[in-house]
Amino acid sequence: KYWRKAPDGKPLPFLDEIVWTDLGAERAPYIAAIQSGQIDTIYNLGPEQYQALKDDPNLEMKVAKSIETALFRMRLDMEPFTDKDVRNAFKLVQPREEMANTAYFGLVDLGHDAHFGPADPDYVEKPIPEQDIEQAKQLLADSPTWQKWGNKPIKCTYKNDTRHEPVEAEVFQRAAEEAGINIQLDQRPATEYWPKWNHYHFGVTSWAHRPLNTMVSLLAYTKEAVPPDEK
Repeated sequence: KYWRKAPDGKPLPFLDEIVWTDLGAERAPYIAAIQSGQIDTIYNLGPEQYQALKDDPNLEMKVAKSIETALFRMRLDMEPFTDKDVRNAFKLVQPREEMANTAYFGLVDLGHDAHFGPADPDYVEKPIPEQDIEQAKQLLADSPTWQKWGNKPIKCTYKNDTRHEPVEAEVFQRAAEEAGINIQLDQRPATEYWPKWNHYHFGVTSWAHRPLNTMVSLLAYTKEAVPPDEK
């Protein structure tokens, strides 16, 4: 901590400089760089990197809870997601435990459709919803908006710079098929995805910490999240 001092009275940490190195979107070069001693730390170490490095005797690995959330984001201003029953059906489709085990090797806390996590002071603990394909089917069958939609393909857009987001999309696609939902996978380079992240009809977007929870709510769940040219 920068405001602390060592026993000799000198300030901590003993750093002359910090050098940030961009090794690109692929994660393999980061693994090679830290194992060879070229870099000392990796920003946003993912579950696959943890699996690759956890048994390295030259590294000390620590797991800490974060408030990063992998969000299946729907455009509520676009059909069929204007209907709450359709949105709830998509929630019920989620095989949360399978996603956690497949995409994250089980190294996550399961979520209950809240943007705040256990490490957040605003987090409220609730039971984790079970997957319910039959209830999802019923909600869709009772939805005039879904019937009007006619089960046309819904494109699920996600980026390619992580392992877990494509895996989550694939798991969701398979589960949705059981409920009669036609999901079309749409993988984009991260450099193309991020400038248009809030334009996509349906997509996977990982959210990290913000200084204030109200900032997350504003960015994710209000009209501020709608592209300016589409408000």
